[in-house]
Amino acid sequence: QLIDINTPRCDALAGKTIAIAHDDAFSFTYTANITLLKDMGASVCFFSPMTDASIPSLANALWLPGGYPELHAKELSENTNMLTSIRSFHKEGNNPILAECGGFLYCMNTLIDLDGRSWPMAALMAGTGTMKNKAG
Repeated sequence: QLIDINTPRCDALAGKTIAIAHDDAFSFTYTANITLLKDMGASVCFFSPMTDASIPSLANALWLPGGYPELHAKELSENTNMLTSIRSFHKEGNNPILAECGGFLYCMNTLIDLDGRSWPMAALMAGTGTMKNKAG
């Protein structure tokens, strides 16, 4: 069956709330993508993995976009309430999580910053992200 990508189903995401990470660590989103989610019936809300204590309680899905978590690894790692909230959301099992680039790094066990310091992250998947300078 072919899908017409020019006319999204206006109700495909009706009743769903997508929580989008947005702060200095996660900022690579496109307005067109957010508009499309809304056009498909979703509600969107924003939260800060750096400063908020938890993801929004009404969230049915989580979007962790790209950004610069390596520049904010200390703050992300020290926000243990947020890390616990994301782990709990993941463990519920039926909640989709989209993680792109920096968001993907945040989902790993550990992130090593440009200074070689190791920071615990959300640990949704095994692995360590290691940042290198341009010469590395």
